[in-house]
Amino acid sequence: MSSQEKDNYISLITSIFVSVPYFVYVFFQYQSQNIGSGEYLNFWVSAILFLIPLRIFSEIILHIIFSIIAAIATGDKESTVKDERDKLIELKGTRNAYYTFCTGIFLAMFVLFITKSISAMFIIVFLSGFVSEIIGIISQIYYYHKES
Repeated sequence: MSSQEKDNYISLITSIFVSVPYFVYVFFQYQSQNIGSGEYLNFWVSAILFLIPLRIFSEIILHIIFSIIAAIATGDKESTVKDERDKLIELKGTRNAYYTFCTGIFLAMFVLFITKSISAMFIIVFLSGFVSEIIGIISQIYYYHKES
């Protein structure tokens, strides 16, 4: 298993184990608060803006931890050089994630147009960001397995 493939698995684990509990927490916060109509925007924007540094921080920490564990277990340093195949696989995964996210944004805008619900729009944006990231990572893992 290459180091890029291991990085994708670490990213997948981080995405699931950090984002899902955070989504559950935000959902219960949303249900428990009595939010006025003008405060929906503040609630959802702050929820999304808090998720970004949380994910970045947790991803960095987990990559460091897994790199240390891998170095101790194997005793050698893995190569992190990316060749053309790695870059092409990364681009294919990014393309798939981009298409998924764009579809989610269009769906969110459509739901906003139909229901006039800002909360429904932000929930769809939240979920489409998560799903697109998962699809991008799984696509890269798939292409690595297909190319090997």
